[in-house]
Amino acid sequence: MKTITLSALCLLLLLGCARQTDNLQESLTLQMQSNAETHGLLAQAVLVRHNNNLLFAHAMGDTDISRTKPVTKDSIFPIFSVSKLFASTLIFQLVEQNKIDLDTPIGEYLEHLPKVWQPIPVAHFLNHSSGLPEYFEYDDKQVFAPQNIDAAIQSLSNTPLQFKPNSTIRYNQTNYLVIELLLEKITKQPYSKLVQTRILAPLKMHDTFIKGMGTSFQSVTAYLPKSGDTLQLNPYTFPVYANAHSDAYSNIHDLSVFLSALINGELVEKSVLESLWQPSQLRDGSRSYFASSWEYEEVGNWQSVGHDGGGVLRVKLLFKENMTDSIIIIYLTNGNLDGVWSRTLINTIEKKYSQTITLSLPHG
Repeated sequence: MKTITLSALCLLLLLGCARQTDNLQESLTLQMQSNAETHGLLAQAVLVRHNNNLLFAHAMGDTDISRTKPVTKDSIFPIFSVSKLFASTLIFQLVEQNKIDLDTPIGEYLEHLPKVWQPIPVAHFLNHSSGLPEYFEYDDKQVFAPQNIDAAIQSLSNTPLQFKPNSTIRYNQTNYLVIELLLEKITKQPYSKLVQTRILAPLKMHDTFIKGMGTSFQSVTAYLPKSGDTLQLNPYTFPVYANAHSDAYSNIHDLSVFLSALINGELVEKSVLESLWQPSQLRDGSRSYFASSWEYEEVGNWQSVGHDGGGVLRVKLLFKENMTDSIIIIYLTNGNLDGVWSRTLINTIEKKYSQTITLSLPHG
């Protein structure tokens, strides 16, 4: 009788898990459909993983407005500023190897930078609190940037800082030109090779590419956020030397592999991550929303890090203090009609997930 009771209990638990999984699939798929209709999303790919368990992976829509090719879970998207997470991970590895100290002034590593930049600690470049001016200009059709990275730095040599370092946050791409130069100086390798040999190849991320790798691939077409009545092509392209801050391409599977490897300590020791994934403090004592380049927030008793890409996509990694429990949410799109913020989109998935799977993720 006891054996039958235990067997019945196990069966009930399995049926409950299956029902919960089915409910999650339906709930998240319906939410994606709603988001597409509400915000004018053409292509979407969403993934949710809890620890090492893939709970949801789905794609819908079309790769471009001709609507001749449906998007799939394998479709490659431009990921824009999510590219920065590869650069910051490489920095983390060098911190772990004691080759970089984030509190050290950048001038101790890069002597040729403008004089006013040299006393600024490395951490301020990661956290967009350096005060550096922007290196490019743009109009409604294209980006205008110097021919190479050295010329970009030189063009700013007589431009004053925009604010006193670490007095505020101002998101800025020049910071990541400096990060790229730092990585190349310490490792004596081109940035694209570093990403390939230290991240993509070890993790078998075969569907992730950055400018400078010299490989061909097809991605969904990029459209502008807040396009209006009709999706407008995104005309903005950065030079190859800007690949530390933009112009990477990936899909939900590869990004999930990357984030899983990070939280599992495969790329950087967990103890190092725990120290780096803490919100930085500004000069006045207020807390920044960046934690060594990653956007940081707290969701109930979870910590969360992630990043936006082009205002149209986002990755998010939630974890408990000891990093033994984690949730990955990836929401990729290729543009929208109404300017919906990527945080809004990913939060709709997080909310539905927390309503279906009880994991103490409060939403008001």
